[in-house]
Amino acid sequence: MPDTPTAQLPGVQLLEEVGRSARSVVYRARRGDFVVAVKFLRTDAGGDAEAALTFRREAATLATLSHPCVVQVFEIGDAGGLPYVIMEYVEGRTLAARLAAGPLSELEAIQLGVQLAGVLGEVHRRRLIHRDLRPQSVVFPPNASGFVKLVDFDLRLDAAPPGAAGPAAYRAPEQSGMVGRTVDARSDLYALGAMLFEAVSGRPPFLARDPDELLRQHAVLAPPPLRELAPRCSPAFAAAVARLLAKDPDDRFQSGEETARTLLAIDESVATGPFGHISKDRLDGPLVGREPELRRLEEAHARAREGLGGGVLVTGEPGSGKSRLLAAFAAARADEGVPVLAVRCQAEARPLAGLRAAVDPHLRRLRPDAAALAGGDGGELVSATVDALALIAEAHPGAMLWVDDAEVIDEATLAALRLLVGRIAELPLLLVAVGRFERWAGELDRDGACEFLALEALAEPAVARLMASLLGQRRVDDGLVRLVANRSGGLPLGVIEYVRAMLDGGVLRPYWDVLAGRGRRPRQPAPARRRPAAAAEPRRPPQRAHARRPARGRDPRPRGQAGAAGPGAGPRPAGGRPRPHRGRRRPPARARPAGRLQLRPQPRA
Repeated sequence: MPDTPTAQLPGVQLLEEVGRSARSVVYRARRGDFVVAVKFLRTDAGGDAEAALTFRREAATLATLSHPCVVQVFEIGDAGGLPYVIMEYVEGRTLAARLAAGPLSELEAIQLGVQLAGVLGEVHRRRLIHRDLRPQSVVFPPNASGFVKLVDFDLRLDAAPPGAAGPAAYRAPEQSGMVGRTVDARSDLYALGAMLFEAVSGRPPFLARDPDELLRQHAVLAPPPLRELAPRCSPAFAAAVARLLAKDPDDRFQSGEETARTLLAIDESVATGPFGHISKDRLDGPLVGREPELRRLEEAHARAREGLGGGVLVTGEPGSGKSRLLAAFAAARADEGVPVLAVRCQAEARPLAGLRAAVDPHLRRLRPDAAALAGGDGGELVSATVDALALIAEAHPGAMLWVDDAEVIDEATLAALRLLVGRIAELPLLLVAVGRFERWAGELDRDGACEFLALEALAEPAVARLMASLLGQRRVDDGLVRLVANRSGGLPLGVIEYVRAMLDGGVLRPYWDVLAGRGRRPRQPAPARRRPAAAAEPRRPPQRAHARRPARGRDPRPRGQAGAAGPGAGPRPAGGRPRPHRGRRRPPARARPAGRLQLRPQPRA
């Protein structure tokens, strides 16, 4: 079967083929005044229903990424039964072409590594693995932003020049099938290490003409010392690359963020440039819709810092976001330099074990003779623990004691909290207990020392914001929001899982239409007089605020989730004059245009 499209896309002119891989073929195309890239699934690469579903799922998940190093996805659809993706077209030189002119300096390699580690962290948080990271998939656009583009998921794979290392030169040992380990996100970090090794030394860590021999070397041989090939390389950079190239995934960096922070620490000058903004490790799913509850916690903490300590008992249904709310609140306090003593209660734990484990490190820093506070057994130990908490709070006003999963608290820890509540009004300490504790909550709420904070279900506007944050800040159709709000009961965890299920099912797709677009036009490149015309960025299309109705009689959700698609899923009028803009001039558009997500039915197998 041919691997090129048999049907033209309406309004899209295919100009030339620019790349292909084992699964897809990519064309440079034009839609109106915009130059885009169109990727088709190859029909000779397992073009069955399962391959098409995987193709759509990966493209839809990629569309949820919001990162300057990731190409934008404008539309996902089918043409003549062939899945396609319309994406941002990236001009520029690949890293492979850049390295053909000579190795990078260590500073340039750090800048490159920080960017790629950051974008890999975003990709991995979406439960995706690149699996084929190599210099040909990294593009340097001809603009002044300084950011590279990771051309993801076989979007554009340049033909390797003669003598260049093939894909096996960057594959982790577990990708060879010679070791009994699962391919996961750390496999991408190994490939990043191989690329950084080549970036400063001028050659990959292993060389062989036979791909099987190359894979064997990755699996069993240690790479040559980087500083022998690149003497100007610093020991810290060489150590970071060596850790990325560890044979055992457990010995590598465990996340893209950890990798980026390590690289930034090697040269502090990088942190002052455009590459210095690296997001910290984030919990799964954003904190959205809990702003009132977060404000109440912040107000309670402000009182505690002034010496008016107290407690907050946070409760709610499973999946309401109790632990997530407290994790965000505690992270903000830790960034302020406030001690956060975190205790996770466990049903089988020894009495007071979690509380003492949280208290002892802080106590040893304050009092070298802290052993005197250890007390004896039973009540003496409980009293000594509370005395230690008071000492920590007096040394660090605003200290926070966070007790999570309090429904399984042990009696000794509960006794310590009772004793603490009796003194907390005089201490600069905030106690926050999280869980379902109806059995004993009244014992802590004596004399108004504690307040209750119950997490209710999210309203539809909050569900819409949460869904948008999960989908790359794209606007979501009102009918789809209503459907998810009803199905999830307004519980944040339910919303997150429902969105994931729709992405995994390949039924949630972005859609864009230039003519009917209501989104704002992205920021245009600088005038040609500021740089050569050849370096100008292609114009990028606005995206459509539109949701198409699923085909009649077909359930658009993943299997096992029956029910109607919900009201409000019909199309909006595409014609007519746009509404005039009143008031101030429209602000400049964001770099990533906000498109509307639509729900489409799965194609019949």
